[in-house]
Amino acid sequence: LVGHSVGDTFRADVTFPENYGVENLNGATVQFEYTINYICEPVTIASMTDDLAKQYFQMDSVDALVNDTRTYLEEQKQSQKISDERSAIMSKLIETSKITLPEKEVEKRTEEYVDKYISAYVPDDQTLDDYLKQYYNMSYDEFYSEQRKGVEDDMTLEYICQAVAANEGITIDESEYSSYVEYFIQNSNYGDEKTLYEAYGSDEAS
Repeated sequence: LVGHSVGDTFRADVTFPENYGVENLNGATVQFEYTINYICEPVTIASMTDDLAKQYFQMDSVDALVNDTRTYLEEQKQSQKISDERSAIMSKLIETSKITLPEKEVEKRTEEYVDKYISAYVPDDQTLDDYLKQYYNMSYDEFYSEQRKGVEDDMTLEYICQAVAANEGITIDESEYSSYVEYFIQNSNYGDEKTLYEAYGSDEAS
């Protein structure tokens, strides 16, 4: 891009890494066409003005922008801390659990996940094997093993939570369940309960 100006359209060779992950592009040199639409300059707090804060960030002033950004970052940090702690706890529970999972249920759930994956991502004119090889350089056995491990972990946590709930007398009423379903829908790609249950099935979703 160096040496070109706004409005220029030109071609340049690009070489993909050997391990790019797509068989016909690994190590290949291809030509891309570029058009330079505009050139940006970095903006710092020192160069930021109230007018820029209003125009591009809908903030009344630089101070308001800084405070809003600080609050956002602090909330993100706290959220990440909670997420990391939760992940560490779940990993430890899975690692130390002595639960024997029912093999037929593990296989059933894994196969259901694979079927959903094919339906969602694999084109009609391509097999799962070819899709995995082309885009992820992965065999079907590797993919199946990875998904099975995920199912086993999920089931282990599910059984642990059920045991804890039973031991502690934890129950959930219809209102709490409905609130969770609504929260789940709002934070996923499902538009309504019907779509959610069609994707997961009422038993699995609950």
